[in-house]
Amino acid sequence: MRHAIAAGIGLFIAFIGLRLTGLVLPHPSNLVQLGNLREPMTYLTLIGLAVTLLLMAGNMRHICWDEFDESFPAFLVILTMPLTSSIATGIAFGFASYPLLKVASGKWREVHPLVYVFGLLFLFDLIFLAH
Repeated sequence: MRHAIAAGIGLFIAFIGLRLTGLVLPHPSNLVQLGNLREPMTYLTLIGLAVTLLLMAGNMRHICWDEFDESFPAFLVILTMPLTSSIATGIAFGFASYPLLKVASGKWREVHPLVYVFGLLFLFDLIFLAH
C-alpha cells in the first residue's frame, strides 16, 4: 500500500508538471488534450523526458545479453511496455516468459518457486483475461 501511495503521489506531481509546462491542457470532453507543440516550454519538457528515457535505458547494460533465457524476458518487457502502453502488461510478459525459458533451458533450479507461481498467474492473466 505504501508503494501504491507513493506511485499515486508521483503520478499526481508528474501530471501537475506536464500541465504547468503546457504539454497537457484541459479539454471539455475528455478532460485532457495534447498541448501546443510550437511553444518553447513544450520543447524543454520533451527534452527532459528524453533525458529521463536515456537514463533509464542506461540500466539495460546490466542485462546479461549473452544468455537467451535471461535476455529474452527483459527484451519482451522493454518491447511490450511501449507497444501496449501498459507497464503492467510488459511486466506480465516478463514474468510469464522467464520461468518458461528457464525450464526449457534446463536451469529450472535457478528460479525461486514464487517466480513460478507468479509466472503462472501472469500467464493466466495474459491468456484468459481481457486487456
